[in-house]
Amino acid sequence: MNLLPAEQLGVVVLTNGAPIGIAEALTQSFLDLATTGAVQRDWVTLYQGAIAQLIEHFHNQVADYSTPPAQPSPPLVNNAYVGTYDNDFYGSIQIVEQDGSLVMLQGPNPNSFALRHWDRDIWLYDPIGESAPGTSGVTFKIGPDGIADSVVVENLDLDHVGTFTKQAPG
Repeated sequence: MNLLPAEQLGVVVLTNGAPIGIAEALTQSFLDLATTGAVQRDWVTLYQGAIAQLIEHFHNQVADYSTPPAQPSPPLVNNAYVGTYDNDFYGSIQIVEQDGSLVMLQGPNPNSFALRHWDRDIWLYDPIGESAPGTSGVTFKIGPDGIADSVVVENLDLDHVGTFTKQAPG
């Protein structure tokens, strides 16, 4: 979204695709055309490069999941992870069991993400949309009772705000 209040002009481009800079380039190109009559620069190349740098930055902040552990430790039983987890910044997520597998429900109109076991209490999922630069870890912290009491969603934790605390049953 870009606004030019003095011109009483604004443009919004919505997409449900992975971020590659096209939406940003379209808004800037539109404003160029509206204010000068011509696109002033190659916005696609500029924004694609900037987004690529952001994605590379993301990859440098998360674990490399390209090579599985040689001997992964087995997970706890699924029920040890199931529950609703809260976060002051992101709201709530739910970990549910569906057909014998764990699924994370995320967002106000929950998106469903299959969790794949990686090692002991670490699971993986593939985010979508703006949070989708690659596979992300979901690491459960296990309490003294042998049941998860919190979970860190790696792609939401880049600024250290991705820890979700389990709600008490009730």
